[in-house]
Amino acid sequence: MRRTIQVALGENARRLGTLRFDAQGARETAAFEYDAAWPAAMDSFAIDPSLPLVAGPQFHRKERGGSVFHGAIADTEPDGWARRVILRDHAKRRQEARRAGADVESRPLNALDFLLAALAAARRRAAGRRRHDADQRCHRSRRRTRARKAPSHTRSIVWEHGGEINLGNRKGGGLSVRLMLPSGPGLSPPHLPTNEPNRHASGFHAGAEGD
Repeated sequence: MRRTIQVALGENARRLGTLRFDAQGARETAAFEYDAAWPAAMDSFAIDPSLPLVAGPQFHRKERGGSVFHGAIADTEPDGWARRVILRDHAKRRQEARRAGADVESRPLNALDFLLAALAAARRRAAGRRRHDADQRCHRSRRRTRARKAPSHTRSIVWEHGGEINLGNRKGGGLSVRLMLPSGPGLSPPHLPTNEPNRHASGFHAGAEGD
Protein backbone atom coordinates (compact mmCIF):
# COMPACT_ATOMS: atom_id res chain seq x y z
CA MET A 1 0.00 0.00 0.00
CA ARG A 2 1.41 3.36 -1.03
CA ARG A 3 0.06 6.74 -0.03
CA THR A 4 1.09 10.33 -0.64
CA ILE A 5 0.20 13.07 1.86
CA GLN A 6 0.58 16.79 1.22
CA VAL A 7 2.05 18.58 4.25
CA ALA A 8 1.15 22.22 4.95
CA LEU A 9 2.23 24.70 7.62
CA GLY A 10 0.12 27.07 9.72
CA GLU A 11 -3.51 28.17 9.57
CA ASN A 12 -3.00 29.45 6.02
CA ALA A 13 -1.95 25.95 4.94
CA ARG A 14 1.30 27.06 3.39
CA ARG A 15 2.67 24.25 1.26
CA LEU A 16 5.63 22.62 3.00
CA GLY A 17 6.24 19.34 1.23
CA THR A 18 5.11 15.79 0.54
CA LEU A 19 5.14 12.72 2.77
CA ARG A 20 5.29 9.38 0.97
CA PHE A 21 4.44 6.21 2.86
CA ASP A 22 4.77 2.61 1.71
CA ALA A 23 3.63 -0.48 3.60
CA GLN A 24 4.34 -3.97 2.29
CA GLY A 25 3.08 -6.34 4.95
CA ALA A 26 4.90 -5.55 8.18
CA ARG A 27 7.57 -3.55 6.37
CA GLU A 28 6.94 0.20 6.39
CA THR A 29 8.99 3.02 4.86
CA ALA A 30 8.48 6.77 4.69
CA ALA A 31 10.13 9.66 2.89
CA PHE A 32 9.64 13.41 3.08
CA GLU A 33 10.35 15.86 0.26
CA TYR A 34 10.24 19.64 0.60
CA ASP A 35 8.10 21.59 -1.81
CA ALA A 36 10.27 23.21 -4.50
CA ALA A 37 9.39 26.72 -3.29
CA TRP A 38 10.11 26.10 0.39
CA PRO A 39 13.95 25.94 0.47
CA ALA A 40 14.18 29.10 -1.66
CA ALA A 41 11.84 31.14 0.58
CA MET A 42 13.41 33.87 2.73
CA ASP A 43 11.73 32.54 5.89
CA SER A 44 12.26 28.84 5.24
CA PHE A 45 13.80 26.53 7.83
CA ALA A 46 14.54 22.83 8.23
CA ILE A 47 11.64 21.25 10.12
CA ASP A 48 13.95 18.64 11.64
CA PRO A 49 17.73 18.23 12.03
CA SER A 50 17.50 15.08 9.93
CA LEU A 51 15.69 16.98 7.15
CA PRO A 52 18.09 19.57 5.70
CA LEU A 53 16.84 22.02 3.08
CA VAL A 54 17.75 19.97 0.02
CA ALA A 55 15.80 18.86 -3.03
CA GLY A 56 14.46 15.35 -3.46
CA PRO A 57 12.96 12.72 -1.15
CA GLN A 58 14.68 12.08 2.17
CA PHE A 59 14.13 8.64 3.72
CA HIS A 60 14.16 7.89 7.42
CA ARG A 61 15.70 4.72 8.73
CA LYS A 62 13.48 3.16 11.34
CA GLU A 63 15.24 1.88 14.42
CA ARG A 64 13.95 -0.84 16.73
CA GLY A 65 11.10 0.58 18.76
CA GLY A 66 11.30 3.89 16.88
CA SER A 67 9.11 5.61 14.32
CA VAL A 68 9.14 5.17 10.59
CA PHE A 69 8.79 8.95 10.25
CA HIS A 70 11.32 11.74 10.75
CA GLY A 71 11.30 13.32 14.21
CA ALA A 72 9.23 16.41 13.38
CA ILE A 73 6.50 14.22 11.92
CA ALA A 74 6.83 11.47 14.50
CA ASP A 75 6.13 14.05 17.23
CA THR A 76 2.50 14.15 16.05
CA GLU A 77 2.01 10.38 16.37
CA PRO A 78 -0.32 9.20 19.14
CA ASP A 79 1.06 7.80 22.38
CA GLY A 80 0.22 4.35 23.75
CA TRP A 81 -3.08 5.40 25.33
CA ALA A 82 -4.24 7.28 22.21
CA ARG A 83 -3.33 4.26 20.03
CA ARG A 84 -5.61 2.09 22.15
CA VAL A 85 -8.43 4.61 21.75
CA ILE A 86 -7.91 4.68 17.96
CA LEU A 87 -7.90 0.86 17.81
CA ARG A 88 -11.17 0.65 19.78
CA ASP A 89 -12.78 3.28 17.56
CA HIS A 90 -11.55 1.44 14.44
CA ALA A 91 -12.99 -1.87 15.68
CA LYS A 92 -16.32 -0.19 16.47
CA ARG A 93 -16.53 1.37 13.01
CA ARG A 94 -15.74 -1.97 11.34
CA GLN A 95 -18.47 -3.63 13.39
CA GLU A 96 -21.01 -0.99 12.39
CA ALA A 97 -20.00 -1.30 8.74
CA ARG A 98 -20.51 -5.07 8.84
CA ARG A 99 -23.98 -4.64 10.31
CA ALA A 100 -24.80 -2.18 7.52
CA GLY A 101 -23.63 -4.73 4.92
CA ALA A 102 -20.72 -2.59 3.70
CA ASP A 103 -17.37 -3.97 2.56
CA VAL A 104 -14.86 -3.91 5.41
CA GLU A 105 -11.12 -3.68 4.86
CA SER A 106 -9.41 -6.48 6.76
CA ARG A 107 -5.88 -5.08 6.97
CA PRO A 108 -4.59 -3.88 10.37
CA LEU A 109 -3.89 -0.23 11.01
CA ASN A 110 -0.41 0.93 10.03
CA ALA A 111 1.79 3.82 11.18
CA LEU A 112 0.22 6.27 8.73
CA ASP A 113 -3.32 5.35 9.87
CA PHE A 114 -2.40 6.16 13.47
CA LEU A 115 -0.69 9.40 12.43
CA LEU A 116 -3.67 10.64 10.40
CA ALA A 117 -6.15 9.66 13.14
CA ALA A 118 -4.15 11.67 15.69
CA LEU A 119 -4.02 14.69 13.37
CA ALA A 120 -7.79 14.50 12.76
CA ALA A 121 -8.41 14.44 16.53
CA ALA A 122 -6.10 17.45 16.98
CA ARG A 123 -8.05 19.38 14.32
CA ARG A 124 -11.34 18.60 16.07
CA ARG A 125 -9.94 19.81 19.40
CA ALA A 126 -8.65 23.01 17.78
CA ALA A 127 -12.04 23.64 16.15
CA GLY A 128 -13.74 23.08 19.50
CA ARG A 129 -11.41 25.57 21.20
CA ARG A 130 -12.08 28.17 18.48
CA ARG A 131 -15.84 27.75 18.94
CA HIS A 132 -15.45 28.01 22.73
CA ASP A 133 -13.32 31.16 22.42
CA ALA A 134 -15.84 32.71 20.01
CA ASP A 135 -18.70 31.91 22.41
CA GLN A 136 -16.75 33.45 25.30
CA ARG A 137 -16.06 36.63 23.32
CA CYS A 138 -19.73 36.88 22.36
CA HIS A 139 -20.78 36.35 26.00
CA ARG A 140 -18.36 39.02 27.25
CA SER A 141 -19.59 41.42 24.58
CA ARG A 142 -23.21 40.92 25.66
CA ARG A 143 -22.24 41.49 29.29
CA ARG A 144 -20.41 44.71 28.42
CA THR A 145 -23.44 45.90 26.47
CA ARG A 146 -25.76 45.16 29.37
CA ALA A 147 -23.38 46.87 31.77
CA ARG A 148 -23.52 50.12 29.84
CA LYS A 149 -27.32 50.29 29.99
CA ALA A 150 -29.09 51.32 33.18
CA PRO A 151 -32.92 51.03 33.40
CA SER A 152 -34.56 54.22 32.13
CA HIS A 153 -36.65 54.78 35.29
CA THR A 154 -33.50 54.54 37.43
CA ARG A 155 -31.68 57.05 35.26
CA SER A 156 -34.59 59.48 35.40
CA ILE A 157 -34.69 59.35 39.22
CA VAL A 158 -30.95 59.93 39.53
CA TRP A 159 -30.85 62.72 36.94
CA GLU A 160 -33.89 64.40 38.52
CA HIS A 161 -31.86 64.83 41.71
CA GLY A 162 -28.73 66.05 39.96
CA GLY A 163 -26.82 62.80 40.28
CA GLU A 164 -25.29 60.27 37.92
CA ILE A 165 -25.15 56.50 37.59
CA ASN A 166 -22.34 54.45 36.07
CA LEU A 167 -22.43 50.73 35.39
CA GLY A 168 -19.51 48.48 34.53
CA ASN A 169 -18.11 44.97 34.76
CA ARG A 170 -16.70 43.75 38.03
CA LYS A 171 -13.37 41.93 38.03
CA GLY A 172 -14.15 38.25 38.34
CA GLY A 173 -17.72 38.62 37.06
CA GLY A 174 -20.87 40.46 37.96
CA LEU A 175 -22.11 44.04 37.61
CA SER A 176 -20.60 47.10 39.27
CA VAL A 177 -23.01 49.97 40.01
CA ARG A 178 -21.72 53.43 41.01
CA LEU A 179 -24.37 55.94 42.04
CA MET A 180 -23.42 59.58 42.74
CA LEU A 181 -25.91 61.95 44.42
CA PRO A 182 -25.25 65.52 45.58
CA SER A 183 -25.07 66.01 49.35
CA GLY A 184 -27.42 68.33 51.11
CA PRO A 185 -30.53 68.43 53.35
CA GLY A 186 -33.97 67.41 52.16
CA LEU A 187 -32.87 65.31 49.23
CA SER A 188 -34.78 62.14 50.01
CA PRO A 189 -35.73 60.78 46.55
CA PRO A 190 -39.54 60.66 46.40
CA HIS A 191 -39.58 57.63 44.07
CA LEU A 192 -37.53 55.40 46.39
CA PRO A 193 -39.11 53.38 49.26
CA THR A 194 -39.53 55.53 52.38
CA ASN A 195 -38.05 52.87 54.66
CA GLU A 196 -34.71 53.06 52.82
CA PRO A 197 -32.02 55.09 54.64
CA ASN A 198 -31.44 58.58 53.27
CA ARG A 199 -28.17 58.41 51.31
CA HIS A 200 -27.13 62.05 51.17
CA ALA A 201 -23.39 61.58 51.20
CA SER A 202 -21.79 62.16 47.86
CA GLY A 203 -19.84 59.31 46.45
CA PHE A 204 -22.29 56.58 47.44
CA HIS A 205 -21.12 53.27 45.92
CA ALA A 206 -23.31 50.24 45.40
CA GLY A 207 -22.02 46.92 44.12
CA ALA A 208 -24.42 44.33 42.74
CA GLU A 209 -23.82 40.86 41.44
CA GLY A 210 -25.46 40.00 38.17
CA ASP A 211 -25.09 38.29 34.83
